[in-house]
Amino acid sequence: MRFQVSMQRKGGSRLAKFLLVFLSCRALPDVISTPSLIQPLLNKTNTFVLIQNGIGIHLDLQDARPDAHILSACAWVDSTTQ
Repeated sequence: MRFQVSMQRKGGSRLAKFLLVFLSCRALPDVISTPSLIQPLLNKTNTFVLIQNGIGIHLDLQDARPDAHILSACAWVDSTTQ
């Protein structure tokens, strides 16, 4: 499994900091941890917003960045096939 994080560019140079990092995806802690998934962004902000499946999804990020503000919400999406 391969993930890529792209950062916005302003005037041709990479931005040093972000106001916040917003992550909305399925949490698969047995496959990849949230800090590993967003590793290039871990030190680019002090505020993270997580919308993922599951309870306690913020704990590994909290361990990686105990000084950060983390807002966490649980998402559940139902789908059916006919």
